[in-house]
Amino acid sequence: MQDFLTMVLGGPMIYKGKDMKKAHEHMAIEKKHFDRVIYHVIEAMKKNKVEEGIMKTIVEMLNSLQGDIITRPWW
Repeated sequence: MQDFLTMVLGGPMIYKGKDMKKAHEHMAIEKKHFDRVIYHVIEAMKKNKVEEGIMKTIVEMLNSLQGDIITRPWW
């Protein structure tokens, strides 16, 4: 995840893993699971005093991936 986030945010790392859809297709991920990961990412950023603007950018970027990561509808 570190390489992926670094690359997406314009850093020098190059993510060489699977695309998000392929990486998560075999998992039964619901929106509640996705939201819980976002919660933990936010809490980790707060604990490490990440600037609010950067936090917002990261959360927006992660939220944009929901369609590829959530593999199981809630119903």
